[in-house]
Amino acid sequence: LQIFTADLPIIVREYQSNVYSPAAYFVAINAADAVQYLVFPTLYSMIVYALAEYSWTFQQYLKFNLLNIIVAFLASSIGYAAACIFGTLSLATTYVPVIIGP
Repeated sequence: LQIFTADLPIIVREYQSNVYSPAAYFVAINAADAVQYLVFPTLYSMIVYALAEYSWTFQQYLKFNLLNIIVAFLASSIGYAAACIFGTLSLATTYVPVIIGP
């Protein structure tokens, strides 16, 4: 959320000067961030799954891990959407908890 709102004026300026499209920026930023959205949820899944002593089948662990990875990508997408909708960090951090809270 913080990085995208800071980059938004640069993205708009470069789009208006036909340097690249917003889709290219979106794909590039998601490709760069994909590693952390895969590694950190997997580490979290391993720790929580072991400490909570869920059923010890590999298939159940994969489902749990996949769900955590999907949640990480979803949280990132909500941040991108909020940055686009509100435009500034102060507005986004004020209204996003109100919208996703209930």
